[in-house]
Amino acid sequence: LPAWERSTPEPPKPAPTYPSVKLGALWYLSYQDGEAAGADYSKFIIKRGYISVDATVNSFMSARITPDITQDSSGDIKMRLKYAYAKFHTGSLGYVTKPFVEVGVVHMPWLDYEEHINLYRMQDTMFMERNGLFNSADFGVTFVGLLGQELPEDYQKTVSKDYPGRRGSFAFGVYNGGGYHASEQNSNKVIEGRLSYRPLPDAVPGLQLSYFGIRGKGNTAAEPDWDVDALMASY
Repeated sequence: LPAWERSTPEPPKPAPTYPSVKLGALWYLSYQDGEAAGADYSKFIIKRGYISVDATVNSFMSARITPDITQDSSGDIKMRLKYAYAKFHTGSLGYVTKPFVEVGVVHMPWLDYEEHINLYRMQDTMFMERNGLFNSADFGVTFVGLLGQELPEDYQKTVSKDYPGRRGSFAFGVYNGGGYHASEQNSNKVIEGRLSYRPLPDAVPGLQLSYFGIRGKGNTAAEPDWDVDALMASY
């Protein structure tokens, strides 16, 4: 056969090695100039800063530790623990594919999803976090999975590889309710969940309809009980 008609077998993929560790860093440096409380200011500030250690222990377990570096109103640089969890992967559960469970200081169901499907990254907090509904991490357990098989590889390469379930994805969990930078003040727990659905995965795979809900008690006596429902259409 001519060379262009010959099939070249792909070399076998190397077997994964366990354990493996990856170290990453991410930060946002901002320059601000303006006036506040009658005084001018001109300053560089760190909006966000992360150092992440990701470890793959074996084929079904991994772990992550991420300190969060921030500046308070006085300019003092402080470090908090944003993520510290073990992650357990399982095989497909029928229609639910690539499911996993996070245990520890974990992702909460909404913000990780919204930040990954967006084609931009905000330096400040996202809308619902900024309005005091929740933040991105808390002490608890989160269960995540895809609905149906994954979208084609070309879509994942050219549009988005995150949450690529053909019919959508989901996440739900149980948490303390105070977030990763507030201590637990009561014996109640908060239940949160997200369900995202692709109504036209073949014609319009980028269209997703999402529901998010919170049910639980406020973390202190001064805070209200949470009963939140939110809907979002994204493309």
